[in-house]
Amino acid sequence: MSGRRSATAPVVLNGRYELGPLIAEGGMAQVYHGLDRRLGRAVAIKILRPQYAASPEFLERFEREARLAASLTHPNLVNVFDVGQDGERHYIVMELLPGRTLKDLIASDPLALDEAVALVRQIAAGMAFAHRRGLVHRDLKPQNVLITEDGHAKVADFGLAQANESTQLTRPGTVWGTVQYISPEQAQGLPADTRSDVYALGAVFYELLTGRPPYDGAAAPAIMMKHVYEPPPSLRLVNPALPIAADRLLQRAMAKDPAQRFQSMEELIQALDQLRDDAAAETMRWSAVSGPPGATGAIPRPTPRAVDPERTQLMPSPPAGGRLPAGPGRGPYGLPAQPRATAPARRRPWLPALLAGAILAFFALMAAGAALAQWWSGSLGRPAPTATPAPTATATPPPPTPTPVLVPVPNVIGETKAKAEEKLKSFGLGWEETEAFDKDIPLGSVAAQDPPANTQLAQGQSVKLTISKGPQMATVPNTIGEPFTQASNELTGAGFVVEKQEDFNAQVGAGIVYDQAPRGGEAPVGSKVMVKVSKGRQVVIVPVVIGKTEAEARELLQKQGLQADVSYGPTTAVDPGIVFVQDPGPNEQVDPGATVRLRVRRDPTPVPSPTPPPATPTRLAPTAAPTTGSTPAPAGAATQPAGAATQPPTATATRRPG
Repeated sequence: MSGRRSATAPVVLNGRYELGPLIAEGGMAQVYHGLDRRLGRAVAIKILRPQYAASPEFLERFEREARLAASLTHPNLVNVFDVGQDGERHYIVMELLPGRTLKDLIASDPLALDEAVALVRQIAAGMAFAHRRGLVHRDLKPQNVLITEDGHAKVADFGLAQANESTQLTRPGTVWGTVQYISPEQAQGLPADTRSDVYALGAVFYELLTGRPPYDGAAAPAIMMKHVYEPPPSLRLVNPALPIAADRLLQRAMAKDPAQRFQSMEELIQALDQLRDDAAAETMRWSAVSGPPGATGAIPRPTPRAVDPERTQLMPSPPAGGRLPAGPGRGPYGLPAQPRATAPARRRPWLPALLAGAILAFFALMAAGAALAQWWSGSLGRPAPTATPAPTATATPPPPTPTPVLVPVPNVIGETKAKAEEKLKSFGLGWEETEAFDKDIPLGSVAAQDPPANTQLAQGQSVKLTISKGPQMATVPNTIGEPFTQASNELTGAGFVVEKQEDFNAQVGAGIVYDQAPRGGEAPVGSKVMVKVSKGRQVVIVPVVIGKTEAEARELLQKQGLQADVSYGPTTAVDPGIVFVQDPGPNEQVDPGATVRLRVRRDPTPVPSPTPPPATPTRLAPTAAPTTGSTPAPAGAATQPAGAATQPPTATATRRPG
């Protein structure tokens, strides 16, 4: 019977990336050995865990940061090749680095000073490159630094911590950012920037030299509080053989106030270079004192004991790496070795007395000989020869030390380099120069001097000048369309100062950035970026004007920036002249300047009677006088109504009796 094949087909993402065995896993993702079938190269594939892949907000932020990380190419950053999705799997494809993490490297023993400085300098160089392009790591730790087989350091895992800051995925007891290396501002829930990465790298430097993190504890909140309130621990309390300069560098890198730290990775690199040069010079000094170099070894860990700070300061600092050259007569710390105890020699009590007696006898014979010679010369009557005194060797006094001429140090801050040198030269002083970024001092001018102006200095001594390299430039992130909190974090992380301006905008939702200045390009680090944030659509609440007089209603609407359209009509609900209808109704929201229609009851005014036109004078016929014997009108006869047309009377003929 033929056997069945039990092997399953490999998982291939989007028909290109074949998943291999699991390499490592963390709280947010799993990392697999993979194969890029299209290019035929081995890669590392990081796949998000399902609980994070289920959040659209997190995924949007994660992919955005991952694509930004993919745009970074630097020898000390892990290269990101691709970002994608295959079904419910969201993944990042990175270069596969044979080697181990920095955490693995220091698991057994601390590093020598020169090794630690070299690795931290590489990490800082990679981080400086990322910072200049607006990306802050926010979770820098030894576990996120890979060491290649040839000893190069590469920083990995950009974007995860920053992506999480914009989501609400935090579970009780979970701290984003490893608490042993978290900056004080992150521990307090404040925004992180490039100086937060400087603090974390300082904590890594401490662990490289001591074998343990600077702060530790049983619970994460306790460790975080130490970062916030406790001063950075001294390196020399763990290893007194380390130079004071290393301790000073650590204290500044891990300062509680971000303004007191190195303000950029470039400043930290300069301090590391100075520490390396000082350590190398110290090594040469110790080699010259100790003679030809012999076998050297790491300084053993000191047993806990009280350390006298004053004596510690006076002890000569050992060379780089905390290793002191072994030499003739030197102990393990490079100090004069104690003489080895030997068996006491057999005592001869008579020997000192014998030597003392011989010396006294010699001087006695000399005195007797001189007296005998004087007596002999006197007895012969000749004057004794005068002894010529031997010439006394007189030491030539050393030439008097010239009194140094003190001159006041001139103020050269703000002067051009050439003018500052000319001014110092006129005072008989020398100078030493370093360079540093400065946003306030023009390029090529003096940004700082040491010692300060008016300090008394001997002619011939040097003044340290810091020459400005001009403002440090960085790329301004374009945050239009982002929520203000997210935009502020990005701009602050890139080294800029955010100014917020809020205005109404009917096209953009409330809290969203709709404009910024500048919108991109490069600008000096520390300069201001104006961010315009929408307050949403502006609306006006229609006031209640029903029951008001027309004049009162018009005034209320005008105060709200609204127009009134008044019409009149009959009603018995209100008194005359009062508003009894309004449209839109009370407390409705309308746009500024909208029109509100009002209906007002008209006041009843008496209607005047029409005045008749004046009557035209009528010429009346003369009325005949009544004649005797005329017949009066019978009682009850109809009379002409008032106002009727007056007819002229008709003459009646009177008949006389026959």
